Amino acid sequence: MELFRRCLTDCNEAIKYDQHCLRAYLRKGYALNALNKHKDALAAWNTGASITYPEMDVQLHLAIKTAVAAAQQQPQAPPVQHQPSALPPQPIKSLDGSQPDARADGSDRAEAAATGVVSSLGYIESLTLSQPPNSQQPVPTAKSNNNHNNNSKPATATTATKAGPASAVPESLMSSKGSNTLTSHKSDDDFRLIAAGGPAKSTGSAADVAAASAAVAARGLVQHGVGQVGVDEKIALGYLQVNTGNYKEGIALFDQLLKQHPRVVAAYLGRGTAYALLGSLEKAVANFTLALEIDKTCVDAWKRRGQSRAALGDDAEALVDLTQAAEIDTDDYEVFHQRGLVYYKVRNYRRAMSDFKKSVGLAPANKMSWNHLGLCLTALGRASQALKAHLKATKLDPDFKEAWANLGQAHKELGQTERAEHFLTKALRIDPSYIHAYHFRGGARFAAGDHRGALNDWEAALQIAPNQECLQMRGIVRHGLGMHRVAVKDYTIILASLPTHVAWYNKEVALYSHHHLDVPINTFNIDRVSAVLKCRFS
Repeated sequence: MELFRRCLTDCNEAIKYDQHCLRAYLRKGYALNALNKHKDALAAWNTGASITYPEMDVQLHLAIKTAVAAAQQQPQAPPVQHQPSALPPQPIKSLDGSQPDARADGSDRAEAAATGVVSSLGYIESLTLSQPPNSQQPVPTAKSNNNHNNNSKPATATTATKAGPASAVPESLMSSKGSNTLTSHKSDDDFRLIAAGGPAKSTGSAADVAAASAAVAARGLVQHGVGQVGVDEKIALGYLQVNTGNYKEGIALFDQLLKQHPRVVAAYLGRGTAYALLGSLEKAVANFTLALEIDKTCVDAWKRRGQSRAALGDDAEALVDLTQAAEIDTDDYEVFHQRGLVYYKVRNYRRAMSDFKKSVGLAPANKMSWNHLGLCLTALGRASQALKAHLKATKLDPDFKEAWANLGQAHKELGQTERAEHFLTKALRIDPSYIHAYHFRGGARFAAGDHRGALNDWEAALQIAPNQECLQMRGIVRHGLGMHRVAVKDYTIILASLPTHVAWYNKEVALYSHHHLDVPINTFNIDRVSAVLKCRFS
């Protein structure tokens, strides 16, 4: 109906009532884009992309990421679409960010997608599929063919998360390989590709897809292939479906394959990955467990089950799985990075630091591990060493906004507020809607005594998206500036959803101060606040 302004109003109302409503952010971006407010549309999509939680609609989240990628790659935002599935396909970039050579029919891309699968969901960031054997034909017994010592691993990552110290579901949930990595365990660079933004949609015909699958099977490029062209071709076809976002179709193909070949590891890995990307993490864990019952040396199965368990909050079991993967393959930097993320999540910063050091030792160009190494060092009180780690991450990727923000935060920890403000401003130049940079810069300015500047930053952050910490700090700085009434409003908003939040104390002190403004300064004493309030606070 093209009632874009009405749509925008409704989306804002939906977000007001549910700040995690992904569909509202997606459609808000479409409406703003249709109104030629492309920067605002990108900001809305970026906010939606930063929201993750266990029960979220993964398809909507991927649609938002795709919209962000499309908007960043084009002068104008993508055309208005009313269904997430209608979003344009995303170009695939090589590991250095350049466009790979591709035949006009796109078969190079299709073949690369059929070699293996790697996609992202929470901790499920770098999954690479395997395949199953045949119960009727003499397929090799289901041991997976890992060849760990000969595998070539991507040396860099291209995406960062939205959280943590400079992330909230942050980077911690992001893979060091980036958001969607299509990798072959061969050294041929033609088959090591990385997808920008979200899963690319397959635009080839059924014949093209079948041809691509047959090609990679015939050339022996299928990850965890069993060596029989007919079986490997089916595995490649399943990989291709999962890798292009057709998760249910991929599951159906692997289901069929397992009926004929119930002991093929690759099918369980592929099906488990598809379930993980659909948000069915329990089913994913079950499939990876079945793969391990067949082949206990399959690093991919240990690693993915560990990632899935971490996403489910089973941190102790996730650490067991990732440790087993690390013992089998001591040269897989991704395993150490993922285990480091779990250690960081449970605040075991020393062990997390050790894993991130191993990760960067194996893959010096892994910006994500460098950034997390810096976070661990800051958490351990070694901010001066953290500066070097964050600087290394920014050299690897000058547009790595999380690393710039964390670099600024490390300077703040050292009391170098001017330097902190400089680097946080740099992060905001990269992404003017980066809420964490506003929050951190507000903290740096507040620490330096620039309360007005801090207030401006926290207000800017709140205009982008609701944020409890920014709201609390805005209330505190307003309180300190003598703006008691509006400070009380901020505290009241927090208490409406969190009645036991410490903001109740700030609110009572603000009210007490406001009610005693006429008391001579030489007789006013905040310590005389009521005994009831003191008892409740204690």
